[in-house]
Amino acid sequence: MKWWPFGKKQEPAPIPTMEAPDDPVAWIRENLGEYGPQIQSLIEPCIRFSSDSGKDSHLPALKIGGDPDVPDGFVWPMWEGSPLSFLAQFNLSKLPQVKESNLPVHGILTIFNDQTVWGFDPKDKGSTQVFWFEETVNLKRMAPPVKPSDLEQYREAHFAPSVTLSIPDPSLLCMQDLALPQDIEDQMYLLLESLREKDESPRHQLLGHPGLIQNEMQEECQLTSNGIYTGTSTYTNDSSYKALLGGHERDWILLAQIDSDDRADLMFGDLGTLYVWIRHQDLQDRRFDKCWTILQCS
Repeated sequence: MKWWPFGKKQEPAPIPTMEAPDDPVAWIRENLGEYGPQIQSLIEPCIRFSSDSGKDSHLPALKIGGDPDVPDGFVWPMWEGSPLSFLAQFNLSKLPQVKESNLPVHGILTIFNDQTVWGFDPKDKGSTQVFWFEETVNLKRMAPPVKPSDLEQYREAHFAPSVTLSIPDPSLLCMQDLALPQDIEDQMYLLLESLREKDESPRHQLLGHPGLIQNEMQEECQLTSNGIYTGTSTYTNDSSYKALLGGHERDWILLAQIDSDDRADLMFGDLGTLYVWIRHQDLQDRRFDKCWTILQCS
C-alpha cells in the first residue's frame, strides 16, 4: 500500500467487463428490463465475411484485394488524376439472402477506394467508387493501369459469407430514439465489447448495423454529401445544416463495411474500418454512384 502526503492514494476503479453470452439476443431480452424488447426489435440481419488468403482463378471471385473481374470496356476509375485502388468485390449470386433487403441478388458489386480519405469533406466525393455489373458473362481479370509500386494494392483474400445478426450500438440514431438510461446504455456497450473480444476476426459486412469505432455516421453522410464540411463542429453554424437533416439522415443505410485485414495486407489508418453508405431509394434504383464513404480509426 502506498501512502501520500495528503492521505491514501485513490486506486482507479476496475474497468467493468463481461463474458460474451452464447445468445446475445436472449441476453438483451432477459437482462435489460423494459428496454430489452425495444432493443431486440432494432436488431438487423447482415451478411458477414471471413477472409482466407489465397487466389481464385474462377470468375467472378468473391474476394478482397488482388485484381478485379470486370466487363469488356470497363475503364479503371480515377480520382484527382490518379487511379483508385481495387478494394473488394462481391459476387451477389453467391451470397445468402437477407429478407426485405433491396440488395441485388445477381451481378457483381465492386468497390474502388483511396484509403487516405476520411469522408468528412465534400471534396472527398469520388474517392470511393462503387460499381454494379449486372451481367457476369465475359468478365476478365483486369490489372491496374500503373505499375504496382505506384498504387496501393492489397493481397488477394477470399470471402466466405454467412448471415448473422447485427446488434445496434447505443450511438446509432435508432438507439438514441429510445432515450436509454445510462445503466442500460453501459450494459449495451459491455455486451458489444464482449462480442468483439470473442471474435477478433476482421468485421467485413454487407447491410445491417455498422460496427462503430467512433460516432454514428448517418448525419455525416447526409450533410457531407450535400456540401457541408463535417470535419469540425463548426458546421452547426451553417444555417442550412438543419434543413438538410429533418429526418433525411435516416435514409442512409450501411451498404458495406470493410475492415483492416492482415490476410489482405490491408490497413486503414490505425486499425480502421471503411464504411460505405447508401440511401434506401438509391439502393432500390441501383444508383451506386450515390454512395458516400467514411473511414473511422481507433
